[in-house]
Order: sequence, then structure tokens, then C-alpha cells
Amino acid sequence: MAEEERWMAINGYSNYQVSNMGNALNTETGRFLKHSIRKKGYLAVALYKDTNRIYFKVHRLAAQAFIENPDDKP
Repeated sequence: MAEEERWMAINGYSNYQVSNMGNALNTETGRFLKHSIRKKGYLAVALYKDTNRIYFKVHRLAAQAFIENPDDKP
């Protein structure tokens, strides 16, 4: 049985969400973000705040959203 996809907001980017399956969504438009392959083969997505575009590795966004970090470690 497959795990159900869950969504959480991306910290600092109110109109974006990331899923536990590694998908990213723009909540304003309802569109999924396209993955790009960055250095060393990691998947990344571009998030926009105002007019600035910043690429984030998808696995890091998912980890920040779904893995607890009570000791605030990097």
C-alpha cells in the first residue's frame, strides 16, 4: 500500500507548499513546480518572493517541513 501524499507550507514562502513525496506546489495558481537538476544531480525548484527567484533543493524543503528539529540544528 502506497503512502498518502501530505502537504506542508514552505517556511518564508506563503504561497508555496512541499509534499512528503518531493513535489512542490504554487498555492496561488494551483500549479506544480517543475524540477530542475542542479549540481551533483540534486532536484531543485525555483521559488519567487516579490521578483526574486531562488532555487531550493527539494529534499531540503521536504526535510525542513516534515522532520522535527527541536534542538534547532542546521
